[in-house]
Amino acid sequence: MDTNKIKIPQDVFDIAEERLLSNPSKYSGANFRCQFDIAGENGGQWYILLDDKKKEVSKGVMENPISTLIMKEPDFIKLVLGKLNVPMAFFTGKIKIKGDRNHIIKLAETLLA
Repeated sequence: MDTNKIKIPQDVFDIAEERLLSNPSKYSGANFRCQFDIAGENGGQWYILLDDKKKEVSKGVMENPISTLIMKEPDFIKLVLGKLNVPMAFFTGKIKIKGDRNHIIKLAETLLA
């Protein structure tokens, strides 16, 4: 991911959408339903839906996500930039996940890495 372009959460989702739309066949067979709830001045709610019928990165709330990532904006940016100690962030509550933790980790490895 081009970290020079990342200043706010929307940048992360714009890059994810660009990757998804530029090479949709790369993600065929993938199945993700992830919600992101980012608190802060530039925060908001986004979701990534990726399956055989739809490939979508959008602002808003999705129905029945498999996992939801809940973070504050500065921590989310540090996470994406690789500047956050993930185990410690889980331990201290900076990263919260509702639902299947492995699901959202696999999404990050697939699309956001």
